[in-house]
Amino acid sequence: MQSDIVFKKIWQDETEDLFELQMIASSRLIYARSSAYAGSATIDELVNGLDRFISGKTDTFLWEHGSRGGVAGFGLLSLKFFPKNKWGHILVEVYMELDDGGTPGEHNCCFYVETELGLLEKFCKRLYLLKEPDLNVEIMLNEL
Repeated sequence: MQSDIVFKKIWQDETEDLFELQMIASSRLIYARSSAYAGSATIDELVNGLDRFISGKTDTFLWEHGSRGGVAGFGLLSLKFFPKNKWGHILVEVYMELDDGGTPGEHNCCFYVETELGLLEKFCKRLYLLKEPDLNVEIMLNEL
C-alpha cells in the first residue's frame, strides 16, 4: 500500500461556503478515513501554512481542523509537516478521530506518511480545486 493523503469533496451546500471534506490517509501499515465539514477558509489556512513550510519560512507546520471529541461524528483531523532529512524528504504526522460509530475522542489513530518537497508543493497548488463548485474532487499528496 502506498503512503498517501487524499482529500475528497463529497458534498457541497449550494447556497453557502460549506462542503464535506473526506480525508483518507494510508501508510504501509494502516488505512484510515474520516470526514469533516469545511469551507474556503479551511483550505486557505492549509494552503497558506504549507506555502510557509515549503518556502522555508517555518520549520514545521501543524494544521488542525475540528475539535478533539468532535460532534455529530466529526472529530479532529490533524496534519503536522516536518523535514525527515536534508534531502527534501518530508514526514507528515497524521492524527484522525475516526468516523466508525464510536466516540471520536476515543476512536483515533496517529501515524506517519512520507512524501517529498516537490510532491508536497504540487499537492499544495492543487488544494484550491476543493474550493470550486465541482463535486468528487480528489487531491492526492503523492500523485506522480
